[in-house]
Amino acid sequence: MEKNKFDSALRRQVLSLPQLMKEQYMDLEPKTRTVLSTPEIFNIQRIVLTGCGDSYAAALVSKHAFEKYAKIRTEVVTTIDLARAYEKKNL
Repeated sequence: MEKNKFDSALRRQVLSLPQLMKEQYMDLEPKTRTVLSTPEIFNIQRIVLTGCGDSYAAALVSKHAFEKYAKIRTEVVTTIDLARAYEKKNL
């Protein structure tokens, strides 16, 4: 089999993401419904996202989506800042 000149491990990984997302959604969606009740979900006032490296970058993008679609105030904080600076009362 001749390899496509544009074939690479990274390309294959990116192309596999839609299927992975479907599988993850089908597994996680029913589990997430047991975490919070519907009234609790609608009572969420603020979301704090954290991470470092790639997960911090993902949090920055997610902030926009939460604020635009869920209309919930969202903060993004680095993991170290969350551990050092945020008090329990702020969460």
